[in-house]
Amino acid sequence: MSQIPIQVIRLGIVAVAVGGVIAFKTIAANAAEEKIDKTISSLGIPKDKISYDVSVDLIGFSTHIEGIEMKISDKESFKIDEIVINDIDTENEVPEYLDVEINGMHNDANALKMVDRSLYRALDSLKKDEFITNFALNYNFDKEAKVLSLENLSFDVEDMGALSLTTQFHNVNSVANAAMGFNYAKLGKSSLRYKDDSLVDTLVTYNAKRSGKDAEQFKEKILNNLNRDIQRAEKREQELEVKMLTAIAEFVKDPESIEFSMEPEEPISFNKLSRRFTKENTLKTLNFDITVN
Repeated sequence: MSQIPIQVIRLGIVAVAVGGVIAFKTIAANAAEEKIDKTISSLGIPKDKISYDVSVDLIGFSTHIEGIEMKISDKESFKIDEIVINDIDTENEVPEYLDVEINGMHNDANALKMVDRSLYRALDSLKKDEFITNFALNYNFDKEAKVLSLENLSFDVEDMGALSLTTQFHNVNSVANAAMGFNYAKLGKSSLRYKDDSLVDTLVTYNAKRSGKDAEQFKEKILNNLNRDIQRAEKREQELEVKMLTAIAEFVKDPESIEFSMEPEEPISFNKLSRRFTKENTLKTLNFDITVN
């Protein structure tokens, strides 16, 4: 009996391994697609109104839903390049942890008229047929500590700007409870960051034109108003307000990024925040900070 060459054995092992990976990936994708189909059905979306492809990343085990197209009418459809589900709690009706990205949402520029006509007119100068947006949500709920941690909630419009939020909700019994129970929820460490691409200059140019000024003149008017507010705050010895207004003025001069953050010594209730504090007192209570560029 002739001996099988070691090269053939190696190739055989590789073939079996690759075949196993492909088979596992196919099974995983089929299982993911079945779960997605059930989700779509539960949302009341007719199966014949939506189309997509599903794949599974074997390294991170994330589910990729690609080439999504949903028919709005016979002539219109809404397209999304990709939805990536990195992690999801499937045991609870409302997931206690979720990490999802929606990339490449194609929004008809004309649809912006329905949302905000003034914003539509301001952005019309960009001469875009569509705006491509991306969205990400990552949170987890600690049932024992009663804390919902929003690790990332972000939204960006390509070539315009991006907004991202992180925060903690304390004293909540569930994810749904955190969304609706602001009366007793408490706010912990949080930050809100905006990174500009072109939106600020576009809005400045539009509003300058409306007021009969060029962009630089209009920006100078904004800065003069801010400087007056800074001087008033200095006279009242409102240090934190001065810091905030100065940072905003710096951002107006050179709009790259601006971040508002807070880290109260103890989580603070929304009820307490809504009481009539002075602006300075509120900023101190929140341990408020602002950074630019």
